[in-house]
Amino acid sequence: MTQIRCFEASDAHGQVSANRVAFGSILASLASLSRVTGPPHRLSRWQEDLASLRRSVTVFPLLRFWNENIFPTLSIRIRTLSMKIKTFFCFFPPIALSEDAGSLPRFVEKVPNITVTVGRDALLPCTVEQLKSYKVAWVQVDTQTILTIHKQVITRNPRISLLHNDHRTWHLELKNVQESDRGWYMCQVNTDPMESQKGYVDVVVPPDIIDRESSGDLTVREGQDVNLTCRAKGHPTPNIVWRREDNQKIVLDAEKTDMGAMGGAALPVGGRDGLADGVVGAASVVEGETLTMKKVSRLQMGSYLCIASNGIPPSISKRTHLRVQFPPVAWVPQQLEGAYVGQELTIECHTEAFPKSINYWTNTKGDMIVAGEMDVGVQGRWSGFC
Repeated sequence: MTQIRCFEASDAHGQVSANRVAFGSILASLASLSRVTGPPHRLSRWQEDLASLRRSVTVFPLLRFWNENIFPTLSIRIRTLSMKIKTFFCFFPPIALSEDAGSLPRFVEKVPNITVTVGRDALLPCTVEQLKSYKVAWVQVDTQTILTIHKQVITRNPRISLLHNDHRTWHLELKNVQESDRGWYMCQVNTDPMESQKGYVDVVVPPDIIDRESSGDLTVREGQDVNLTCRAKGHPTPNIVWRREDNQKIVLDAEKTDMGAMGGAALPVGGRDGLADGVVGAASVVEGETLTMKKVSRLQMGSYLCIASNGIPPSISKRTHLRVQFPPVAWVPQQLEGAYVGQELTIECHTEAFPKSINYWTNTKGDMIVAGEMDVGVQGRWSGFC
């Protein structure tokens, strides 16, 4: 007895499950059964199997149909025990053909592997000669999903369509490609044995920095170690590098670096392996998700750029500003100043600190000097502190 195999056609993406379903009655007329092609005895066998079909129908994983070269010959609407109407495609083994191998369908060329950027459209070509009464189908191999059968699109994914012409070309079109579309696709013909060609769709994605997993602006005290983190996603996996926004060298270890040689001034980009000429422990570019700087000094204060790239434009960057707190430092250009009687005199005092310091003058007694209150006689002398 011919084994009837059916799958439910109600899944959103054309996939089916391997469940066993019991039915109360079958709403299939002889008119629908008359669409079965082949010798008369095959139709009679379908009629003989109706009794068993009323009791149970096995729902098989969809890909097995194609491995066993089973194609749909009719659709049946069935009322389940819960009184729901479901539509099933039913299959039976193909009729053995006595044609010569030379007259069987053949693929003109292989289905190519293609690379497409996410959001773009992709076209998988499949050209078959001498198809005759055979049928062509497209299957997404990784998810075991039948996408198209002959001229009919099975999947309910609105982004998938079939372009066919003159019973020879059967091209699968994927619109607005998503990462979930990445994988193998098979174009197959229901010969015995089955003929097929596979092509791979690689969906590439430009890099994107994950803000919640990356460092923001940071404030630390001088002498502390600093770790700046930058994580990115994309396909292929992005490569991450760090640079200073002002193009100065990145000091990785202040203890090993001659900070006097750095001088806080921009150095020319160059040097072997990214190291500055004559400056040990400094690099113009640092690769990797994490930038580690040991015992930072005030000269390392500034903006750092995390740049992610994977060969798919555009590259993307994130700016992180590092602030280094340090106590005030004061110095005066001239420690001794002289002036004539009645001459105005300006005494300078320079300070450096972060956060910005509050500056004032005191006399030798420690009293704060208020602007405009200092008056020195002809022979007078005055000294003070900044």
